[in-house]
Amino acid sequence: MATDNNKIATTCFVRGNEAMEKQNWNYAVDMYGTSVKKAPDNVLYRKTLRGAQRKKYKDNGSGGKLSSMKIMKLRTKFRKMSTEEKWDEIAQLCEEGLALNPWHAQLNYDLGDACNNLGFKDVALFAFESAVENERDNKAYNKAMGNVLEEKGEYARASKCWEHVYKLDPLDSDARSKITQLQASQVLDRGGYDEAKNTLE
Repeated sequence: MATDNNKIATTCFVRGNEAMEKQNWNYAVDMYGTSVKKAPDNVLYRKTLRGAQRKKYKDNGSGGKLSSMKIMKLRTKFRKMSTEEKWDEIAQLCEEGLALNPWHAQLNYDLGDACNNLGFKDVALFAFESAVENERDNKAYNKAMGNVLEEKGEYARASKCWEHVYKLDPLDSDARSKITQLQASQVLDRGGYDEAKNTLE
């Protein structure tokens, strides 16, 4: 079944690329959207879908007309799913909302949270990055992005997220301790690299 899903995802991705070349944004969005549904852990499909959605709305930064009202209705469904931790359904619902406004920071954050719980770390990071890109000074978004980066071993980038949190709120004790911890991790990580290099030599 997984193999069949991957084949469908690949086929739709190719068709999406062809539609993009012809600037047929609607069809491209449909095809990339199917790729995402069939292979939800594939970050390339997710990124390409978001790019096509932005092109569809001519990079206007706000999505379609009445998108805010429609997204508000979706978020009513979302609250119930969140309490029940239905991560797959939450991720799909977020995609419905992002189809209306791919720049929506809260939806990108919620998608990241769902994908993180599903174990799709690369997709989660992309979603958190998108949330931070659109709301740079949101502490929760920066913390979430920093945590995933730390899990992926990207300590320098993670540290920058927490440094920004600390800049926003110097009284945030989590930020202070995280910055110290990540600096230590960078040193240990570098030490391990140097040790391995010396051993090889």
